[in-house]
Amino acid sequence: MKSITSWRKPASITPLTIILACLLTSVARAGLGPQNLALIVNSASPASLAIANEYVDVRHIPPSNVIYIDLPKQHTEWIGDDDFRKLILQPILDQIRLRNLTAQIDCIAYSADFPHVINIQGDIGDRKIPKVLSPRASINGATYLYRQFLQKDINYLSLISNRYAPLVPRPPATTQPVRMPPPRGFHRTTGWNPDGSPLPNHPEQGYLLSTILGVTAGRGNTVDEIKQMIHRSAAADGTAPKGTIYYLLNQDIRAKTRKWGFNPAIDQLKQLGVAGEIVDGVLPRNKQDVAGVMAGIADFEWNKYGSTLLPGAICEHLTSTGGVMMVNGGQTCISEFIRAGASGTSGAVFEPFAIQEKFPTPFIHAYYAAGCSLAEAFYQSVSGPYQLLIIGDPLCKPWGKSAELSLGIQPGATLKGTLAVQPTCKTAAFPVAHFELYVDGVRRSSIDPGKQWGLDTTQLSDGYHEFRVVAIATDAIESQAHLICPVTIDNHAQRVTVTPPKSAAPLLIEASMKGAKRLILTHNGRDLASLDGESGTLQIKPADLGVGPVTLQVIGISESAGAEQRVASDPIHLPR
Repeated sequence: MKSITSWRKPASITPLTIILACLLTSVARAGLGPQNLALIVNSASPASLAIANEYVDVRHIPPSNVIYIDLPKQHTEWIGDDDFRKLILQPILDQIRLRNLTAQIDCIAYSADFPHVINIQGDIGDRKIPKVLSPRASINGATYLYRQFLQKDINYLSLISNRYAPLVPRPPATTQPVRMPPPRGFHRTTGWNPDGSPLPNHPEQGYLLSTILGVTAGRGNTVDEIKQMIHRSAAADGTAPKGTIYYLLNQDIRAKTRKWGFNPAIDQLKQLGVAGEIVDGVLPRNKQDVAGVMAGIADFEWNKYGSTLLPGAICEHLTSTGGVMMVNGGQTCISEFIRAGASGTSGAVFEPFAIQEKFPTPFIHAYYAAGCSLAEAFYQSVSGPYQLLIIGDPLCKPWGKSAELSLGIQPGATLKGTLAVQPTCKTAAFPVAHFELYVDGVRRSSIDPGKQWGLDTTQLSDGYHEFRVVAIATDAIESQAHLICPVTIDNHAQRVTVTPPKSAAPLLIEASMKGAKRLILTHNGRDLASLDGESGTLQIKPADLGVGPVTLQVIGISESAGAEQRVASDPIHLPR
């Protein structure tokens, strides 16, 4: 079995790295954006391919950040701990390293048709563990706690294993007013002290944010429902929804478990200009402004309550089998929230008992309203996440800041020689700490505002390239603004010409490049077809791509001065 689909380094990974390295003024990582996310796709699953295609298109995920894994069909719902490490987790980390992405990836997002439950009995062995620490982990929990999980260190079971989520003293442990710790940005390379204070440049104590975009097995969602969630989430970014966060209170232990934080969270929301309300009952009834829900009930039918979720909403309900996706799982599944319009939800994959540490605190909505991404909001509020399945778009930021950026280069420009470029932010309300430059998805340099990048384009291969500029704000959560600028490099008159396919089946693409030894057709960096020589017709099966929006490129391989040159064509966008 082939575990990783063939992937090639993009044409731009060249000695330019050395030239740009001398321009670095900061090595800080900041915030969470598409360039910080690795998208994991099960290439054997049509559903996984289709959902990934939609997410790449909507969220502008760089091809370098898409990792395809061929997963055996028996591993679509459950997997053993050793198999998870061998078939999924370690191959992902290896690919991130091989692609020179280690310094920039802060989040792992799984598409669909991955085993969302991991049997960790092998790690536990004969050791006695408390009853409340049941021997099942979620795919997200094991990924977030990846360092301990790789080492088979069962301290990942701890209810305080996540130091990114600072402990909140609460009754009856304290008589002092409950206060929310301030929000902060996330970095994989940052470790955390037991008191929740950061340890910059301590990756050995860091984590990896993680969600799954959707579960289609069992009681999960349809592919179309997950695609709709992706579009709603992206559309919600920066909209600052004029809605209300509803905290539901009733006599169920599921609601009582988090009652301690309702009023403090609402106070914090008010300071952020967001409404919060405690409502007696199971779900908000006849409310058309639901920006988020924290419920506590085993069973519900959303449609019976006449309420409407606003785009970007996080909803969950602290329930024994909310994250159990099997058909006979019992109780209402968290997939119902996605079906109702939520952008994010969570539930335990095995009986969690009514333990606060395994579920988000009421402050999750305040972190979200402060501008954090969905993934950052979740993991700042769950101190023991090993069992929590989080479904949703990790990049969703309804209250995130936005800004207009400029690079001084026109999109689609043809460049040659050496040039100086100066990134600028045109939005005064977005004070910039520094700018980052990514070339074909890979982070290359960081500079302070007012300074320039000196780019020697002769160190890039000819052909299509993507420059991506990210502005990192000075605020506590290190907000991001993005600019994508496609360009063509033309220093050596090398160019790949392509003729898009005229029919969907079979997909035939004519390509040529003078002096090419080989032509390769790629989809998100993975090789799908090739031919020797300067020209010819490349053919692929539509099933290998999956349905939905697809972008292909042809790479021409040549040699110059004994070195291989990889020239990329303009992208070929196929219709849905």
